[in-house]
Amino acid sequence: MWLSMSKGPKISIITACYNAEKTIEQTIKSVINQTYDNIEYIIVDGASTDGTLDIVRKYEGQIDVIISEEDKGVYDAFNRGAKLASGEYILYLNADDYIISNDVIEGVSNFIKDNNNPILLYGGVLVVNECTGQKFGVNKKVTFVEIQDGMMIPHQATFLSRNVLFEMGLFNEKYSIAADYDLLCKVYKKYNDCVVYYSKIISVFRAGGISSDFKNKEKLNKEKKDILDRHFISHKYEMKQTSNEEFLKKWIEKGLFEGKTIGNLLVIKNIKRVVLWGTGELSLILFKELSTKGIDVLFYVDNDKEKHNLEMNNIPILSPEYLKMNNIEIDCIIMSFEGRHEVSVRKQIETYNLPKELLIYSWRELVMDL
Repeated sequence: MWLSMSKGPKISIITACYNAEKTIEQTIKSVINQTYDNIEYIIVDGASTDGTLDIVRKYEGQIDVIISEEDKGVYDAFNRGAKLASGEYILYLNADDYIISNDVIEGVSNFIKDNNNPILLYGGVLVVNECTGQKFGVNKKVTFVEIQDGMMIPHQATFLSRNVLFEMGLFNEKYSIAADYDLLCKVYKKYNDCVVYYSKIISVFRAGGISSDFKNKEKLNKEKKDILDRHFISHKYEMKQTSNEEFLKKWIEKGLFEGKTIGNLLVIKNIKRVVLWGTGELSLILFKELSTKGIDVLFYVDNDKEKHNLEMNNIPILSPEYLKMNNIEIDCIIMSFEGRHEVSVRKQIETYNLPKELLIYSWRELVMDL
């Protein structure tokens, strides 16, 4: 792509994309407009079905390699890109992200030369949530101890030796969300003294990628825990359950900024009549939201006998046993309690032999589906 006149290292930038027509052009322009002249640009498309490839083809004269074929996920695409790369260093820049300014790679190249060609160099990212307008920088030096505590460095700001990438066996596709963290642990474990921090913002990261998606948070934690158990016998990382406050925050955020509510979700699922299992504040909030969407709350159920035959919002609170003989008109049971008793309640419900078509959700599951 570029006629190289630079004495700096060749840097391969790899963009994996799928149905990214809304953002891919900004990503491409941020690469091809770099002032540095020793860049190899590779785009690995997962057989997009929208206009992504049409946009990519507009710039094919400035892109070294373009492939478009079905893949098994982002890490499969990353590995395919690495096998096509010939640069001394590789930067993975997703189609949702872009390099923050045109002189970034030139600055990185100079830093690499000044620091005796490190194994890995990383900088910072500017995180942007385009729905909320929130922007903040993530730009700090990360120690080996912090890596073992579960901390990550952003791959959108990481330049890794291609030779070391292959030495480490590329990305372990066993992990669907945290394979980049697995690779990072292996690199730090062997080459900690050859990792350098570059105190500049490298790229802009649009919040909303797979590992930052709310419903994938617990899966990410499980994968990271497995990775640390494999690589480090003694580590301090502990899996943290997503708190009710985080679920509530996401619920509010989805409604305010994206117009997505649990009520809307149930309407899409053609759910018109529900029973709320629980009589706390969450049930009151759900009742209010569902009522605005024309969804009927038939009754509440609660295991607390002292609440039976009382009312909330002029709707009776009944024993769960009532469900055994009165379930024909119910489309869905929603577990709307704050404690994490979903497993025990589901087991309780199983003993009632309810119709198989009767849907059962927890409020947290519905928030994750927004």
